[in-house]
Amino acid sequence: MLQQKPSRAVGSSQEIEAGYVVGADIGGTSLRLALADMDGKVVAKWKVSTAGIRDPHVVVDLIYEGVEELLRKNGIERNLLRAVAAGAPGVTDVEEGVVIATSYLMGWRDVPLRALLEDRLGVPAAVENDVNTAAIAENHIGAAQGVRDFVFIAVGTGIGAGIVLNGRLFHGMDWS
Repeated sequence: MLQQKPSRAVGSSQEIEAGYVVGADIGGTSLRLALADMDGKVVAKWKVSTAGIRDPHVVVDLIYEGVEELLRKNGIERNLLRAVAAGAPGVTDVEEGVVIATSYLMGWRDVPLRALLEDRLGVPAAVENDVNTAAIAENHIGAAQGVRDFVFIAVGTGIGAGIVLNGRLFHGMDWS
């Protein structure tokens, strides 16, 4: 027998804690950040060039600088940052938070991006392939709402696809 979850009452202990999250889109030519509240409303955006940057530590430092600037410019206390999620091009082990391989970031190999972000920002981090993050967004708030099977194709610096089957993101064998 299925048990129904009780609905959350405003002001109850089950209410989502106030705070903010940051989404990072790491690309071969630019890094884009979005600061959102816990309801998913984007509060502010930030962008910087990544052209010629090879070192993942430099990218993480740029993310840190962008997060600090977003918080400062919007009058948000640092302790209200709850998490960061990063989308990186290439093969990404979501469970371990490792960018296994990518050509667009000057050949990153086995970069422990989640650990680097958590160490630098001091909040939980999630790492996923950038096009997969776009497919997730389309499924939740975009053109693919309510669609159980679809392919999201992105054409940018490269070409990628996020595949959703039976309502779940498909990662493929060895995250590829």
